[in-house]
Amino acid sequence: MKRYIRYALPLATLLAAFTLPGEAAADTRYPDLETNIGVVPAAYGAEQPTGSGHSESGHSDSGHCDSAHSESGHSHLAVFLGAGEEDIGGHQESAKAVGIVYEYRFRSGWDIGAALERLDLDGHANTIALIPGGYHFSNGLRLFVAPGYQFASGSAKDKWLFRAGVSYEIHISERWTMAPEVFKDFLEGGGDTWIAGVAIGYGF
Repeated sequence: MKRYIRYALPLATLLAAFTLPGEAAADTRYPDLETNIGVVPAAYGAEQPTGSGHSESGHSDSGHCDSAHSESGHSHLAVFLGAGEEDIGGHQESAKAVGIVYEYRFRSGWDIGAALERLDLDGHANTIALIPGGYHFSNGLRLFVAPGYQFASGSAKDKWLFRAGVSYEIHISERWTMAPEVFKDFLEGGGDTWIAGVAIGYGF
């Protein structure tokens, strides 16, 4: 029994060095335990600073991903190309759209901006000015709406419109993005236009 006690006592002292604070780990028989062993858990187990609101993965405590905003800044400029159809009073015309869109993106996920588009229809073209606003989800999905005004060419009448749409943004690189999107314009006095296309953008 004395032989087991003789071996158990040094083993218990060694285990205490890993579980007790540095002061308790010091022992007269093993003076180096405090500096060589007892301090190691404290160095690796030091409490990390809190209050930054972000985890190591780049996500905020609110669950919204801020990596795109922190890397690309708050501004985003994109060129849109799309095609679709306009339907007014049962009369349908094919439509092609090209435009430029500027967004100011808040870290909360919301955005607001301005857009200017050219809508080519059968035999004439319209120019559309919009003020879009939307919300970016952390998975890349964006829902947006935009009041706007359509300047018609020829004898056609200028009209107010309201746009609603959805897009899915993909980061090609740190700053470049690609976003397939589809939207529908509800025209003043009746009628609507729907467009599907893709936007290529740059964050800065």
